[in-house]
Amino acid sequence: MNYFTNILKCFYGYTIEIPRSEIGEYYQIVKFLEMEALVKILRDDMVKRADQYDIFVLMQLAQFYDEQDIFEACLGQLEKEEFEQLRYAKLELLHSPIALFKMVIKTHNRMKVEHQKGISFLEIDNLIKEYSDENRLTEMQYQ
Repeated sequence: MNYFTNILKCFYGYTIEIPRSEIGEYYQIVKFLEMEALVKILRDDMVKRADQYDIFVLMQLAQFYDEQDIFEACLGQLEKEEFEQLRYAKLELLHSPIALFKMVIKTHNRMKVEHQKGISFLEIDNLIKEYSDENRLTEMQYQ
């Protein structure tokens, strides 16, 4: 069943279940159709349960639609995940360059305070490429 059909069912009182993997598509459609009540329901759920969604999809939606509350929920989730990665790294079960992501978040927070706005994903992408350790992550590997 396609996304549009499911959304139209909402007009007739049906309850639909949106798979978490398809939240991005549904959110884009309801934003386009300007269905503010459904947009609010989806936004609130994404903010409340950010840990259950794909963080990259949420951050793309937050950036594209300038949704600061979704973006803040993503930052909170990244901070929680960083703690978990540090804990596992100490147990030597997971080896990941968390310092890189920590730097990106700290840089974002500093720029947000200085410029009173978030930075775009293109800028974050450039920061990752600029500051990554070439021995661990080359530009070709990143892409």
